[in-house]
Amino acid sequence: MGVKKLSRARLYNAEKSGINVLEDIGVGAAMKSSIVSAVQHREGYKIITDVLIDLGTSKGSILTGGNAATRPVGESSGVAKICTVLESVFGVVTEVRTLCLEEPADNGTAYTNGLDLKIGNTGDGVQGTADGDTPAVVAGVTNIGADIGLDKIKAYNNTANITGKSLYIASGTSLGADVKATATLTGLDDVANVTTGDKLTLFKSDGTKVELLFDKALAHGTAQALKIGLNSANTTQAEASAKVAIEAVGGFTTAAADGDGSLVISQSAAGPAGNSATLGEDKQNSVAKTTGTLAITQFTGGTSEGKTSANVDATFSAGKFLIRFTGFEKPTDI
Repeated sequence: MGVKKLSRARLYNAEKSGINVLEDIGVGAAMKSSIVSAVQHREGYKIITDVLIDLGTSKGSILTGGNAATRPVGESSGVAKICTVLESVFGVVTEVRTLCLEEPADNGTAYTNGLDLKIGNTGDGVQGTADGDTPAVVAGVTNIGADIGLDKIKAYNNTANITGKSLYIASGTSLGADVKATATLTGLDDVANVTTGDKLTLFKSDGTKVELLFDKALAHGTAQALKIGLNSANTTQAEASAKVAIEAVGGFTTAAADGDGSLVISQSAAGPAGNSATLGEDKQNSVAKTTGTLAITQFTGGTSEGKTSANVDATFSAGKFLIRFTGFEKPTDI
């Protein structure tokens, strides 16, 4: 009987594709849309299982774990586990590794090294909460999205450490910083257009109202509570006068833009609370003026790590990872 010859092309395609084990690894419903593939290759008794994940998938909305550590990412409903490590599927696992193929990004405050691989006992963990599985960090497999090509490895020499347990991608302990809401005051490029008695109204992140009056009789650089002195001020000095007056009331920091007549005003407290939409319609910045070009925008852009400006869990727009399991099949008794 002849030996059937396997062509190079056929061998390449077989090796490239591997065995599809997506239905066998136990992926949770909240992460299923993010799984590009789950394939397995054999080298004798050695079993290599590759799970490819795209957090920015168009097939679903994968949410961050929020602004607390150890919260699984995933869709808003359903179990958020990547897999459950069963010996019947993965073999006796001796190594788990993650490879970052695309840095994660989301529509809120991006995590700074803020994703870890987590391991849980019960496999019922859900997105954004510590309830249920309460997964723990896989030692050494932290900050997995910090850079493209980042390779993190955890070796196992006792199957009880991982067999039967479930894995998650979850928020880490090194989350991104809160971002302050900002507004922009414009029209200080021509002090001739500012009239004494023009009023600037601002609202702090806690909703406190602040009113400042422009006064062209008050000398530039003269400190007087709740007044912006512009007497003899040029454009750059007008920005500086407004900066000093606004910061003097507390609750704000400011940055002048090199004499172009604009001033960026930031809430001193970071996070979504300082956004105008959160403060409410009755607490909107304004300028009351007789003539001229003074104008003020509303406070926007304030977020906390993993959250949007609306203070809800952010949605990933990018983030690709390969998770590779190395296991070995137990030989049968002889």
